[in-house]
Amino acid sequence: MPFPRVIPHSDGAGVIDAVGPGVDQQRVGQKVWCYGAQSYRPFGTAAECCVVPEGLAVQLPDNADTHLLDQAACLGIAGITGYRALFADGPVTGLTALVYGAAGGVGSIAAHMAVRDGAQILGVVRTAAQRAFVRGLGAHEVFLADDPHLADRIRKAAPEGVHRIAEIDFAGHIERGTTGRVVLHI
Repeated sequence: MPFPRVIPHSDGAGVIDAVGPGVDQQRVGQKVWCYGAQSYRPFGTAAECCVVPEGLAVQLPDNADTHLLDQAACLGIAGITGYRALFADGPVTGLTALVYGAAGGVGSIAAHMAVRDGAQILGVVRTAAQRAFVRGLGAHEVFLADDPHLADRIRKAAPEGVHRIAEIDFAGHIERGTTGRVVLHI
């Protein structure tokens, strides 16, 4: 470890109580969410207090209540992962994306951001109750993971194929082919 003592966690939310040199003093008292708190630093958000670079403390509305602060505290890693899962190769406008685990933290953020960017989203969820939630995010189709006809349903919904896949259990769904291609078992 690069430090003799490390207190973990990257995401958090709270109120700025002090700023360092070169940071606008008006930031004191702002409600913020932060991410990357423990990245390359010894103290993450599990500490009583933590210090982050100014850019990693994102201002929330002044009227943010406890509920919003709780939600914001969970945004960082899930949001970054959800974004990278679909956008690492560029915008998704006009593409079809399959989001496995679309009702979870990472999957729901990935689906929501992709819909906002103009993608057609096909979601896969574990329970029937999760379908309405994922449809509410803007998914075009939502399938149950244990559907024995899942692959056929996905093919029917995306006859030209899917362009991007956000996968939560890659090892559990992959078969390595001899042609150098990857086949996901869905």
